[in-house]
Amino acid sequence: MKDRIECPFGEGEAVLKKEPRSLSYRKYEFTVIAHYYKCEDCGEEFTTNEADHITLIQVHNQYRERNGIPFVEEIRDIREKYGLSASKMSEVLRLGENGYGNYEKGEIPTPAIGALIKTAERPENFLSLLKSHNLIKNDKAIIKAISHVEHMIREERDNPDHFNISVNFGIPNNFTGYSMLNRSKIKHLLIHYIHECKDEYNDKLKLIKLLFFTDFSHYRNFGHSVSGLSYQKKNFGPMPYCFDTILNYFEQQDIIYQDWEILVDGKAREIIRTHRNIKTNEVFNEEEKSTIDLVTGYYKNSPTEDLVKKSTELNLKSSNDTENDLIGFQENAFA
Repeated sequence: MKDRIECPFGEGEAVLKKEPRSLSYRKYEFTVIAHYYKCEDCGEEFTTNEADHITLIQVHNQYRERNGIPFVEEIRDIREKYGLSASKMSEVLRLGENGYGNYEKGEIPTPAIGALIKTAERPENFLSLLKSHNLIKNDKAIIKAISHVEHMIREERDNPDHFNISVNFGIPNNFTGYSMLNRSKIKHLLIHYIHECKDEYNDKLKLIKLLFFTDFSHYRNFGHSVSGLSYQKKNFGPMPYCFDTILNYFEQQDIIYQDWEILVDGKAREIIRTHRNIKTNEVFNEEEKSTIDLVTGYYKNSPTEDLVKKSTELNLKSSNDTENDLIGFQENAFA
């Protein structure tokens, strides 16, 4: 969102303003950072579609979190992991012909329907729903889905997922930037920044800062983070929760490797490198790519100490404002 635009009411320029406001939505009151423009010449205040969107999405985020309603990304992922169309998913859950598809497009379900969709997230629960389907004997898609889900249940039992590195894993909320933890996006972010930044600057701490600036910048502009990571307050600035575990995971997957560089004074520094070369357009949407390009342009040639200084100067608020606390996106990103 631009900081300054032409005033539609006169010849002056309007400046972007942000202030806390209370907004009502479905009988609840939510505090948001309202975005609007004020003309320096005539003093007129007005909004744009972009300003209205970033204000409204804050309300929607908080409403979903308060009522346990899954986010669009969750709703889409639940359906895709079962290999069903949106219309077939609606049929299984008895949501009407276009119900599930509308929720994937952003329509917010009621808390009751949200709870139903969350229930379907567990393969065991969804298997029961599939088997209770009236058309099971004649519906090839349902029969195929039953076989697929039964295989998923066996796989989860025999090969548990060891990437559950976040205390908020699978639960989009204020501490994840209202996004699901996404290992593919984290992987691609690491590969991208390792390739784009000067090799001698690619230590662990710089990558930590680049992830932080990416997620909080994206939330500031679009109301969601990119990676779904949670961030802790540290004396050297914010860092992703369990970041060493994340690096170890990708190292085991042969995505990255850790090397050592001998410095002039005889000391050594750990550098993160990769043999992979994957383009960002494979997993990121246009909004996410714009944020990644912005962060890359600002910081690719910056030494680690510059990013550490910048992140510590932000004076971010955490849940209890003490070391190791999680940092909320809503309270901090708009600053």
